Amino acid sequence: MQYELVLERISDGDRNDPDRARYTIADLEALCQEVEVA
Repeated sequence: MQYELVLERISDGDRNDPDRARYTIADLEALCQEVEVA
């Protein structure tokens, strides 16, 4: 997964449903690890 796509999803999520679509720091760290492995 590319960073642009992740940021796009976070932005869209915040805009559409700010209470439900928050990414936690743990989620972002896990994504970073996946990107490093890929």
